[in-house]
Amino acid sequence: MRYWEITTDIETIPENSTWYVMTQIPGILAKEVGNLYGNRTGIEYGFRQSKNELGWADFRVTQYSQIEKWWEIVCSAYLMICLYTKSNTAVNSQTSSPSSSSAKNFSLVHRFEQHQNA
Repeated sequence: MRYWEITTDIETIPENSTWYVMTQIPGILAKEVGNLYGNRTGIEYGFRQSKNELGWADFRVTQYSQIEKWWEIVCSAYLMICLYTKSNTAVNSQTSSPSSSSAKNFSLVHRFEQHQNA
């Protein structure tokens, strides 16, 4: 375990821009620690924006049963996105190369899209 002091000014070490970081990454250099820690701000900002857009920032789950339900929703949404992306990739790759006559043309389209395109 190593402790690092990351600062924007080595001479004065200002309080408002100095961080103390602990890491277990073996053989990491001081510059790498700063770069890795710098990614944290962007990641946290992205999570915060995503939670606000999805309406998840207004509540918090604390009971085990609520946490289980939460992860079930998250995993279900992830599965739906993966299945939709894979089906779109398969359809796009088949329509882009019409020379492959042995490939079956198939489409997995959500009912909403079927009604929307009709």
